Amino acid sequence: MKPSFDLKPVFEPETTAVIGVSTSNIYNPGFIIYQRNLNIKGYMTDKVFGINPKGGSVEGTELYRSIFDVPKNIDVAVMCLRAGDTLPAFKDAIDLGVKGFIVISGGFAETSPEGKAIQDEMARLSVHHGVPLIGPNCVGVYNPPYINTIIIPNERFVVPRSKGNLGIVSQSGGVLLDQFFCKNYERDIPISKAVSLGNKAVLDEVEILDYFVRDPETEVIGFYLEGFATGRGREFLLKSRETNKTIMLLKGGKSERGMRAASSHTAAIASNELVLAGALKQFSIINVNTEQELVAYVKAFSLLSGKNKPFFTSEFSGNMAIVTVSGGHGVLSTDISDRYHLGLVDFSDGEMEDIRGVLSPAVKNIAGLGNPIDLTGSCNDDDVVHVLEVLMKNPRVGLVLLLILPYPPMLSMSLGSRIASVVRLHRKPLITYLPWLAKYEMIKEPMNEANIPVGNSIEEALLMAKAVQMRAMAFERAKYNKIIDAQDVLIQDYQEFTRVLGEISKQRERKKRNVTPDGEH
Repeated sequence: MKPSFDLKPVFEPETTAVIGVSTSNIYNPGFIIYQRNLNIKGYMTDKVFGINPKGGSVEGTELYRSIFDVPKNIDVAVMCLRAGDTLPAFKDAIDLGVKGFIVISGGFAETSPEGKAIQDEMARLSVHHGVPLIGPNCVGVYNPPYINTIIIPNERFVVPRSKGNLGIVSQSGGVLLDQFFCKNYERDIPISKAVSLGNKAVLDEVEILDYFVRDPETEVIGFYLEGFATGRGREFLLKSRETNKTIMLLKGGKSERGMRAASSHTAAIASNELVLAGALKQFSIINVNTEQELVAYVKAFSLLSGKNKPFFTSEFSGNMAIVTVSGGHGVLSTDISDRYHLGLVDFSDGEMEDIRGVLSPAVKNIAGLGNPIDLTGSCNDDDVVHVLEVLMKNPRVGLVLLLILPYPPMLSMSLGSRIASVVRLHRKPLITYLPWLAKYEMIKEPMNEANIPVGNSIEEALLMAKAVQMRAMAFERAKYNKIIDAQDVLIQDYQEFTRVLGEISKQRERKKRNVTPDGEH
């Protein structure tokens, strides 16, 4: 049985030793990690130490021949050695009292029995000494200003902004850098911290989930996994019950060939997909199926989660209103809504007259007042804003999808600010589509600041609406499945949660008395 690990040394180390720093190859993983952490911690702070058995220097900083020569206690050792050289250095670091390990190198259980034997011995030592180990065969941890072990040169990848509320856990380093980092960077979605697990010799998704559950900076947790070790899938699900944070899982290795690829990639043990899908639903974990869903869900949840956000996903019941200035866009969005099982409100005659009553004379007699609502190219800012206000007040509307096409001449660049004001006032979910062009930044930026999700396609906007619906359904299930402290629930949901706790207590009492909910024995 694994001990309970303290993960602060690997996520928030004060001192870092990089073992395997080349003095001649600027593309050597150890060189890149050493240089990168010198940059974030400072060259003169004595917080980052490089190890090379021949000594030498990098950019004017001295390298040490052995970890025993380092003048300070080490929180985390980042190992960038060949697999055959890793175990002796690992043992030395254990003897020195290093508090955590990140093993970047490959060539272990994913490649050969000999590599697996080395990995197993590192894992045994880690567990025996109660020292956390991330990897091997990974890109490690990204958590500036504490640590950054990404081994890709700066000119070859991008990182999203920090100080966000999204924690990322990826078994694959490539998926972490492309599907999470690159996509988040493109859409300006900040993250809290990220970790690549690789072969999961010791630390796996269960321990990392536990860490993020308790991390005050993380509200949304996104996973990419290729499989669970025996029994760990169950532990993962049980751990998920202890939080009301949004948890997403993109599972690789779903097909037969995908399972084989996952096994050779990170020594993963694939799981039965149908069983997994049912379990995720039962435990209120959002099951992500495609990279398009991943991007949309990440954006929606990161913007809609947290105590300071303007609206909450528990409010959406599945009935949506669509507002557009183009009839064709309304048709496309209706078809996509049907595909994603997003119900549209069927407005009554009275509700349509309420909408007509707030429109300008140029629009009120030509607008389409069904659902979608087509304001036509003759509309102005007031038409959009006033219709939004009517929909926000309508209790049958759970979410509004607004397709902003800035082509009508009477729409101004201040429309985004006015939309944001309506959302802040009414606190009902709004998701928008806006063409992803630099010239429309003045419209988009106020909505970003107001935590309004903006899709770069109609499909992405509707996927975000689907995400909100899924989270609402998961929230309902979670009321009966989660084991969470009421103090951790959003203040806006507190009264409802208290009511649910009461219902759970009553259900337990009925079970004790063997009485059904309607009172029959």
